[in-house]
Amino acid sequence: TQVTVTGTSFIGVTEVLIDTSFCLFTVNSTTELILTVPATATTGRIKVISSIGTTESATDFVPVNVPDVTNFSPASGPVGTTVILTGTGFCTTTSVDFNGITTSFTVDSDVQITTVVPYGATTGPITVVNTVGTFTTASDYTVTPDILSFTPASGYVGDNVTITGTNFLTVGTVEFNGVSATFTVDSYSQITATVPVTATTGLITVTSPTEGTDASSTAYIVHPKIDSFTQTTGIVGDAVTINGSGLNNASSVTFNGTSAGFTVVSESQVDAIVPFGALTGSIEITTPYGTATSSSYFNVEPNITGFTPV
Repeated sequence: TQVTVTGTSFIGVTEVLIDTSFCLFTVNSTTELILTVPATATTGRIKVISSIGTTESATDFVPVNVPDVTNFSPASGPVGTTVILTGTGFCTTTSVDFNGITTSFTVDSDVQITTVVPYGATTGPITVVNTVGTFTTASDYTVTPDILSFTPASGYVGDNVTITGTNFLTVGTVEFNGVSATFTVDSYSQITATVPVTATTGLITVTSPTEGTDASSTAYIVHPKIDSFTQTTGIVGDAVTINGSGLNNASSVTFNGTSAGFTVVSESQVDAIVPFGALTGSIEITTPYGTATSSSYFNVEPNITGFTPV
């Protein structure tokens, strides 16, 4: 950008500066010179220096250069992240976008802009436009996936869960407390996942192979469920294997209300002993996340253990 400076006694001029930046210049006459605004120029007074003395403008000159983004921080984050752009030529900025999605911004100074990753943004360059030109960063800002909520908050293995958030388009893995789940990416902001067979209560995570991982802020609760048991009939003292899901934190097992001894084998198996005093009825397993009741009865057969007198 060239600027015409008018005044008097410009013969013998040796240096021209804008604030502290030296400018190329041409003296046209004793009353006029033309300077070229350098890329490094910042707002300040125009100074003309000659062998006789120095003069400066009464007001600041505000340079307008094509914007130049030299850095942005942080380099990655989810929608809503505040990003600081540093560079030059920001004073007349008219727009900022993330990979083509326009966002709000504040021009802090000619060398700094504060902006926010907008909804809809995907990984890509940042572009700054001002009144004289456009600059697009050579490196990408990485928009990471972000889980905002999920519904329902609890359920059983096999249930569908709707996960809401942002930048889900490149998600390649969904896990329930570390167990991989089948899922469908419905849109930029929604995933539908199925609670996997061996899932336990814990956080939901989504992972993009190129953009990172995010975890839910709260746990998805897997309620216990009894699917079957190895025998439907037995006597006091028999061992019974109970199969289901969400059983890993079992705190009690009952046969028709009578407490039984048991061992938690896994999240899908509990081994129990038919307790003394048990009668035919449902088996129940209680965990911190609920109580599971069998849909069918366990039949306790009568058993003679002795008689007297002999």
